[in-house]
Formats: sequence, C-alpha cells, structure tokens
Amino acid sequence: MLPAVELIMTFLPSHHTDKVPLQDHCGIVGIFSAVDAPLFSTAYQALLTLQTRGYDGAGFWAIDSAGKEYQFKGQGKIREVLGGLVDTYKKTPFRMILMQTRYGTSGEQSFENVQPLRMVHQKSQEVFSVAHNGQFSTHPGDEASGLSDTVLFAHKLGVKPQTSWDARISSALLRQKGAFSLLIATAQTLYACRDTLGIRPLVYGRLSQAKPYQWIVASETSSIAILGANHIKEVLPGEIIKFTESGVRKIKKPSLTTPKALCIFENVYLMDEISRAHLPTKHPKDLRNSPNVNQVHFRSGQILAREAPLTRKEVDMVIGVPGTGISGGQGFANILKLSYVQAISDKETSITEQRTFMTADIDQITQKVLAHFDIAKDIVRGKRLCLVDDSLVRGNITTSLIRLLKKQYGAKAIHVRILCPPIDKPCHLGINTRNPAELIVHNYGGDLEKVRKHIGAASLVYISPEGLKEAITNNPQAKGFCLGCMLGHVPPLTKDGKRQ
Repeated sequence: MLPAVELIMTFLPSHHTDKVPLQDHCGIVGIFSAVDAPLFSTAYQALLTLQTRGYDGAGFWAIDSAGKEYQFKGQGKIREVLGGLVDTYKKTPFRMILMQTRYGTSGEQSFENVQPLRMVHQKSQEVFSVAHNGQFSTHPGDEASGLSDTVLFAHKLGVKPQTSWDARISSALLRQKGAFSLLIATAQTLYACRDTLGIRPLVYGRLSQAKPYQWIVASETSSIAILGANHIKEVLPGEIIKFTESGVRKIKKPSLTTPKALCIFENVYLMDEISRAHLPTKHPKDLRNSPNVNQVHFRSGQILAREAPLTRKEVDMVIGVPGTGISGGQGFANILKLSYVQAISDKETSITEQRTFMTADIDQITQKVLAHFDIAKDIVRGKRLCLVDDSLVRGNITTSLIRLLKKQYGAKAIHVRILCPPIDKPCHLGINTRNPAELIVHNYGGDLEKVRKHIGAASLVYISPEGLKEAITNNPQAKGFCLGCMLGHVPPLTKDGKRQ
C-alpha cells in the first residue's frame, strides 16, 4: 500500500513566443533531517538564491518519517509557485525535502516536466523523488515523447531490478552520460550524485551544530552559506553520497582519474557572486579555498585590462554593466587607473529578478533596457565610455544599450570589454541556446569585427580563454574546464554521450 500523500499541484500557463530566451541550468536544494523538523522555510530561502538558474517552473516534494508525502509544483518563478505555501508548511515536520527551480533544456515546457518528480518503483512500489540540474545525454526518439531527460531517467531508475536503492541508483548511473548534479530521495535516504566530468556544481553542508543533524545539498555555496551551514563540502565528480539517520556515507567514490570538464560559464554568468567558484578540485573541502565568483569577475577585469588596455586619451570612464559586469569593470579600471563611475544602475536590486538578456520578447528589448536600467544622463553626455559586461550572447542588450547611450543620452563613443570568450555554439550539457543562429558570434561566422560594427562599439574585445582560466585558478593553462560553447572549442561529449 502506498503511504498517505498530500499532493497539491498547480498548472500555470506558459508564455510561448517565437523567440525564446536563452535558457540555462536549474537550481536544486535538498535537506535531510535525522528527526522530523520544519524544513520548508529553510529550503525555500535556499532556493530563492538560485532563482536566476531557472524561470520555467518550481516545486517541492517532502516526506515525513511516517511516510506521508507532500508535493506542489507549477510553472512560473519560485515566489509565484511556492511563496503562498510558506505559512502553510512553515511548522510542518518533514524527514526530508527537495526543491527545484527549472529551466527546461530538454522536453516541453509542461507541468509533467516540472520537478521534483515523484515516482514509484515498479516492482517494490517504493516512492522516490528526483531533482536534477544539467542535461542527460539523449538518443534518437527521446525528444519525440515531449518528456524531459529527467523524466526519462526517472522511469529508467523506477524499473531497476536491484533490491536496494544503493544498488539501483549505482546501476542507473553506471553508464549514464551527460551532465547531472542529481538529488534522489527515498522514504528514508537522500542521495546526492554528480557526473564523472563534474560539469555542474553540487555542494553540501550541515545545518545544525548539535545532534540530531540536518544536512543540506544545493547547486551553489551561496544557498548554504546564507543559512549558516558549516562543514561545507563539494560532491566530487562521479561521487554518490547518501544521508541517513546514521550520518553521511559515500556509496561510490569520486572519479579522480577521469578527465574533468567543468562548465566554465558557471563562473562567468550563472553563479551568484558570493558563491565559491566552480573549478576542478581533488578533495571535498578544497572549495573552501576557492575564490568567490565576485573575485573571479574582478580578476577577469584586471586580466582583460592587460590583454586589451585603454588609456585616458581614449576613454573618460569605465562602467560595469549591472549586475555581474560591475566587479569586472572595477577590476578593469583599477589596473589601468581609469575613472570608474556607476553611471548605469539596476532599477531592480532583487537577486530573484530575471536577468535582462533572458527576456523572451526580444523585439521589446529596448523597452526592456529602459525599464531595467537607470542611466545618469548628465554624467555620460559627451563622454567616451568603456562598458564592461560578463558576456555577449545574442548581443540584443548590448546593441540596445549602446544605441540608447549614444542617441538618447549623448555619449560620444563606447568601447566594450567582455569578461568571457566569444560564444558561438549551443550547449547540450545544461545550457540550451536553442538556435545557434541567435548567437551573434555564430551569426557572423566568428568575425568579431562584424560583431563590433553590429553593436555599434568603437572597439570590442573579449577576454581570452587563457585569461579566464587564469582569473579562476591563477593558471592560464589550467585543465579540467568545458569551453564547448566558446569559439574554437568543442564539448567533451556529443549530444548522445559519445566522447569527442
């Protein structure tokens, strides 16, 4: 007999347009408590820090020690879907809880694909739940079903013949290809799993100092740190860890000899600036010594100043484009002893607001820029500016911003410096850029001079791949990163999981 279950589900209509936004990653949170405890508010606060990792949907699944389940999921942002449940569940005791905010890189934008997924094992009739960040490799015919890669994996796990969950999960992941940072919850155990290449991040820490312990697993350290978690560690590539009443145990050791391919774009655009950077490590505690993403951006700006300097004769001031371009702009100005002025500010300071270049309605991008930014007209009028931004993907925001600064606000000339190498290829490892023709560098065949003319800049320079790696690791020749979306590089795996 299945346990009692309180399943409250919502379906929020999706807003489809011909030009969909750049989509990347997902954010996942899981908490295990040795004894039942109110976990909803804690998980919700952790998930809110991951809002920029997904806007397609959000949800939660929880279970108590008696086997009673709770679930709610829907399409929309975290506050839209889960915010109204905080008062309802703030005192409800759970054994464990999973939450996810989703960007759909596989499958339709439908309710069935919103996570966490609740499943039942075919033979044992045991309930389990899955939350996933990344993208599993797909095969011909998979996409025709409309089901996401995560749903397909969950079905695969649900028919595994082994008698224990340790064995079922190990077997299901043994030959699984693609990118996955994965949380799997059963009635008694929380599992945290990561692919052997380490493409997507996954970290964990202890929430309570005294026993009984509570453990939290999340996509980034920022989600854990804001809750005061300690003993923060990284789930290493290839590792499978489980959390039970008895503590933490590894059921599969990390793949130390397999070449790594960590997504370098995590450090450029996606991760929260207070999160520890995503870089190759050998020990779970090593991430405590990693720079935070804000430091990476500042160093990137400094290195970009070395690679593509400007002088006071060429520019009057440097402006970092809010929000992740700011620290990079400060680093750029710092090295060259140029004036740094925050003449462009973000009207919305909340970390949970959608980033501007992800807007779905690209035809309304100029209005979106005006609505998103405040520009100090008196400061920029007649001035030669250098804009520093984290990335240049489609070029819509940058093109519109330059046009506004010149025509409406009277800027004399605008130089552009980008803290990421040129992006010219879609990604099938957790970032879905949909149509490569929407990528401005791809559209111009890699000709960066044509890109410069298109956006209307006086000069345009991207940081080199070596410069970005140096900013993250202090080693320009560092190995272990995936730069597959960037000019001149290939991903480590094809879409169907074959090595390049």
